[in-house]
Amino acid sequence: MGVVTFPNGVKLQVEEMSELNTATVCVDLLGGVQSEPQLYNGMCEMIARLLLCGTKKYPTRAELLEHAKAFGLKVSVEAKTEFLQIKINCLSNRVNWAIDFAHDILFESKFDQSVIDMLKVQMKAEAKMARLNPTTMLNIISNQTLFARTGLTNINQGNVRSIERITKEMLLAQLERFLCPKNIVIAVGGEVDSDKITEKVGELFYTNLEDPKYRQIKLVSHVENSDGYINIKKRKLNQARAMISFPSYSFKDNESFAIKIVGSLACERIKQALADEKYFKSLSEATYCFANNGKFSLNIAVDDDNAQEFIEKVLEELKNIKENSVITKTSFNAEKQSFITNFVLLNEQEDNLVEACAKELLIKKKPYNLNERYEVLSGLTYEDAMKSFKKIIDFSKINIAFLGSGINFGFLEKFVG
Repeated sequence: MGVVTFPNGVKLQVEEMSELNTATVCVDLLGGVQSEPQLYNGMCEMIARLLLCGTKKYPTRAELLEHAKAFGLKVSVEAKTEFLQIKINCLSNRVNWAIDFAHDILFESKFDQSVIDMLKVQMKAEAKMARLNPTTMLNIISNQTLFARTGLTNINQGNVRSIERITKEMLLAQLERFLCPKNIVIAVGGEVDSDKITEKVGELFYTNLEDPKYRQIKLVSHVENSDGYINIKKRKLNQARAMISFPSYSFKDNESFAIKIVGSLACERIKQALADEKYFKSLSEATYCFANNGKFSLNIAVDDDNAQEFIEKVLEELKNIKENSVITKTSFNAEKQSFITNFVLLNEQEDNLVEACAKELLIKKKPYNLNERYEVLSGLTYEDAMKSFKKIIDFSKINIAFLGSGINFGFLEKFVG
């Protein structure tokens, strides 16, 4: 079915999959970690945990989860960058109980001060541990530069000081902001009846949801990056770590498919070219897509003494890929077909399809259509994909986050010039 928008602004999409015996309910609340003030970073993560720590009817976490298990509900609550997500898997004949459960934890959770105090201790310990994780630190450093002064620099765990500042009143106010009806998107998929689901959701999320005092939360708008940046943090590690990033396409852009396909090929070509280097090195790639922003990253781990040499050679190979036909049309078409197969297999799974429906509706404000996505992927040509990839590999906008003994990045002049 298409999208149902209730008069108060809550949106619903139902995917009927009659061949299944299960159902998935996904409730996404626009806002997420990016909506927090940096001084109070960690609120969304704390709210996500509190939603499973007791309601008025089931006052403790143990009682609440026992209630969920009694109805065969598998529940997860996760704070994501741009939304808070409740996802419940169940047998299809229990989907109404799943919707009831999602509603109850959103509107009836207790937020006991003793539980908040316990979570603050736990999250502060986790924040300290996160700072010791090189991969986490590189991502933080990279985002602080690429998306400076925006909520995209926030992280789930927050930091020790921001967590300590959070109060119960702040958490309740933030949840109330999330619960503005125009911030709420619900997707349901599986062996379900769309008319009955619409009636059930309308009863709980329209009839019983009061008019909000908050407006719809806005997502971080496009950040224009005009200059590159190098951020070096001296750390004593067994290997130096680096994240080489370029501003890229957003979740809303179809070109993001091209970056995922060509980026994977580029990473493999670089690894092949440098395979004979006689020292430890590791290279991987990642594409991050937010609502209006994105980045393509190469992640490096290398013996500290060889860090400068390896990073320089990686960039030389990347420049070669941009300027010459290193990636062939044959290689691209093979990688594209593999990508399409994986994409369709994932999105035909009930769990992933429902998540995709909710995210598409929340960020793009339109129903998710797997056939439409397939057509976009199938129609992607080698020429267009390479053009999109070459466009983002702009060395004047390169962002390098580095952890290690420190190196001289003077060699970058030959790439930027």
